[in-house]
This record gives sequence, C-alpha cells and structure tokens, in this order.
Amino acid sequence: MPESEQANWLFSKARLVESRRVAKACSLLRFSLQAKGVALSFPSPGQFYLFDCGGGKEHLLRRPFSPCGAACRDGELFLSFLIEE
Repeated sequence: MPESEQANWLFSKARLVESRRVAKACSLLRFSLQAKGVALSFPSPGQFYLFDCGGGKEHLLRRPFSPCGAACRDGELFLSFLIEE
C-alpha cells in the first residue's frame, strides 16, 4: 500500500458497533472502519492500534490494543478487541 494511502488509516475514526462482557472482568469491543478509497486489509500478526477516546487532557497518550478478530463485509472492516476492565 502506498504511503499516502497508509496515512488515511493512521488517524481513521471507528464506530463502536458492539460491546459485550465475556467474563467477569473482560469485554469484547467490536469496531467498524469504512474504507475511503483505500483497499481494506486484515491486521498482521503483532500489529496494534492506538485508541484515542476523544477525551481532554486526562488522556494525553493513546492506548495500544492488539485485535483478536477481523472481518470484512460490504466495504467495512470490523475489528474485535478483548480488553480487561
């Protein structure tokens, strides 16, 4: 993928489509990313995503998360993340 197309994904907004508790202190979050003229690709092993929850000064640094699942449907990439609360 050319570098200019990669930059579109670096700061892409995602929409939370599912939040489900799967264990006492663990939840599964599923996000939807829409392609904007960029070919969709599944995450590679070892790849992680930095989450910015849109907060104020209390969230200066983004949190890294590695996806536990991915699916592509109708031009959207769905990424799942398992988080400990």
